[in-house]
Amino acid sequence: MRSVIYELDNYYKIVTYSQLKSGVWSATNFVETIYKNESNIDFNAKLFLCLKASIKNLKEKDALSDVDYYSVLGVKKGTKIEKVAKSFTIIVQGNSLYFIPSIRNSKKTHYLPQFDNRMEYNISDDLDIKSIFIDILKKCE
Repeated sequence: MRSVIYELDNYYKIVTYSQLKSGVWSATNFVETIYKNESNIDFNAKLFLCLKASIKNLKEKDALSDVDYYSVLGVKKGTKIEKVAKSFTIIVQGNSLYFIPSIRNSKKTHYLPQFDNRMEYNISDDLDIKSIFIDILKKCE
């Protein structure tokens, strides 16, 4: 299960990814907006809703188009999202929740996952997702 979080202005966009039959990971139209002033309970609920949605394997026709991708993020088509947003990936494996920060390359044309800086948490623990988001974004550029 995998979701990518983008930090934009005063909110986060959680884009749910699903693995297509071809094995490629693709963005889905299952996107949640979490405002930074929301409670921890809302953060947790929305995040896990997205992660659960990513279990479903999509067909190629269900993948989000480029135009739709910009639309769900709330930016104009052609905007280099890497220039306007920090990003990190969340992966669930068993009872572990991994937060993987990304940095932008020098030209800010794509994200580079920083697997060595990943943070691991046990899902069964009472997690403060809001604080984790803040901590992980400090590691993103």
